[in-house]
Amino acid sequence: MHRSATQAIVSGKTPVAARNWKKAMRGFLDHCLSLDMIKVDPLAGVTKAKMNKTNGHHPWESRSAQSSKRSFNNEIMPMLQEAIDAMPSSDHLTFLLTAQGKPFTAAGFGWRKAPRSSLQEQELAHRLTR
Repeated sequence: MHRSATQAIVSGKTPVAARNWKKAMRGFLDHCLSLDMIKVDPLAGVTKAKMNKTNGHHPWESRSAQSSKRSFNNEIMPMLQEAIDAMPSSDHLTFLLTAQGKPFTAAGFGWRKAPRSSLQEQELAHRLTR
């Protein structure tokens, strides 16, 4: 595969798709180069389109929902609003907290330790994936 062919493939994709395609091909081509299956890296010198800077996603408003072809309810149900209002105010924006009242971190989930008391060790991994 020549550089011009890979450039044509990348140029025909959206900026995000081109970036993902190059990432996927990079590992494969590095492997092929290490085994001398190919002599030249076909991605060398291939440029990808620049991604436009955005302001992110805009939140939906009531009029946005009304203009949509599909109907859905984007209002908060009264029972949920009561539950939210009854919660103590805090300085973090999360509803699920640790036993210490702090937001979860990646290390703080403790999924493996929590069910040990109620499950047999051999069933633990199987049941956590179901």
